Amino acid sequence: MTDLLVATNNPGKLAEFRRLLADLPVRVVGPAEAGVRLEVPEPHHTYAENASEKAQAFCRVSGLLTLADDSGIEVAALGWGPGVRSARFGGPDLEDRAGYLLG
Repeated sequence: MTDLLVATNNPGKLAEFRRLLADLPVRVVGPAEAGVRLEVPEPHHTYAENASEKAQAFCRVSGLLTLADDSGIEVAALGWGPGVRSARFGGPDLEDRAGYLLG
């Protein structure tokens, strides 16, 4: 069976991808299972650019078929922001779960 690396260090996202991809003929693995320790900056202005850079970086390091995503929240009252910068919206010390509450 082919391994599919999901390029996220977020255990909640990894679990979500495992559920979403459960019917595919692949074994979904996270970075820790693949022996990869990597943090990839997300400096771009679109979700697609950030996800592409992350997938390529994890693929180069692991040699595995790799899937990555980037996500955010877009609110009309905030001028369709914070968008691609959602993770940084609440400041550098905000935990993942608290970020959901800001939206």
